[in-house]
Amino acid sequence: MANAFIDRLVDWRDFERFVHDMYADDGDLVVEHNVTEVGKSGARRQIDVKFTHKVRSHTYVTLVECKRWKSKVGRDRIDVLAASIEDLNASKGVIFTTRGFEEGAEAYAKSKGIDLFLVRDLTDEEWGLPGRVVWFYMHTYAAEARNINPVAKLAAIGPNPPTSISLNMKLSRDGQLDESLTLRSLEDGSAGPNLLSLIVEARDRALKRLSPSINKLFSEGADGATQAFLIPIDLDLTNSPHRQLVQPYGLVLIERLTMDLLVSILQTRFEMDRGKGFNIALAVENYVTRERSVVAQRRDSAKVAVADLRNDGVTGEDRDDVLENGQLLQIFTEPWVQVGELEGEPQRTLGLRFTLPDRETQVEQPESESEAGGA
Repeated sequence: MANAFIDRLVDWRDFERFVHDMYADDGDLVVEHNVTEVGKSGARRQIDVKFTHKVRSHTYVTLVECKRWKSKVGRDRIDVLAASIEDLNASKGVIFTTRGFEEGAEAYAKSKGIDLFLVRDLTDEEWGLPGRVVWFYMHTYAAEARNINPVAKLAAIGPNPPTSISLNMKLSRDGQLDESLTLRSLEDGSAGPNLLSLIVEARDRALKRLSPSINKLFSEGADGATQAFLIPIDLDLTNSPHRQLVQPYGLVLIERLTMDLLVSILQTRFEMDRGKGFNIALAVENYVTRERSVVAQRRDSAKVAVADLRNDGVTGEDRDDVLENGQLLQIFTEPWVQVGELEGEPQRTLGLRFTLPDRETQVEQPESESEAGGA
């Protein structure tokens, strides 16, 4: 868990400097830290931070007390500040604290014209859900068709017929399909689906069936752990009206196509601290109006920035769509991405029969290699 930014304001000196720096870049103010002045009564008054704002012939002075205490600020401190305002002819008083205020202090401060502010760490909603630190796991699926074996025969033979049927089943990165793999009608030769697109569709359906069963972390959540599966797939085109290919050496009639889908799952842990680039990032809340600001300083900048915090947190049903820390996300690579080197043998699963033209998918025991046969 990330360290709280409020803990970086170790003592009252750090807290006073923080409040001073909040206003130091305001061009309309003269901001002074740790000022001592003598009031009308002759008493010496110590001021943590003093703001002076001059407008033509008028001068407005704000006295600020900064309380980095372990307990809440009570009415007695409001009385002390009210006395200083009257004694030094100041216009306004403000108290900043990191602990809050005792019951009744708000109304009493308001009657004295004193503003109360609470300095605290940002909530998860203010950082943006799921919070300052975002962490989750990813299962990245890569799936590659191997041992593609068409059950086919030559329906018409042209010149120089091959001794065996060979088809180029490689998927290109640009998504272009080899036109020679377009299946055509047995009746009129009209174009049907591309054989490669059917392989991709079968791949996607296989992943859709496999992924729900891999809904937990494996290898005790180890970052970089992998699992691999081998899914036998049978594309059955026996009843499809489109099942012939036009090749340079003749017409090829495809009845079935078997393949092994090799699936590799890479488990990775992602973690990001949104506060990593900041020296400080805190919320300043008006204890009376509940208006909020964020005060932040980036590591690469000496400037302290102040911005309003909008009240637009995610609630209700929308919250269900927000990423939660510890969540497991499933990511699927493009079909052309190949499976890398594996450690050990993949687990063999039940087979899938993908039947055209109705595109039905059935789960079944894989056939033996002798039954799968070849062209």
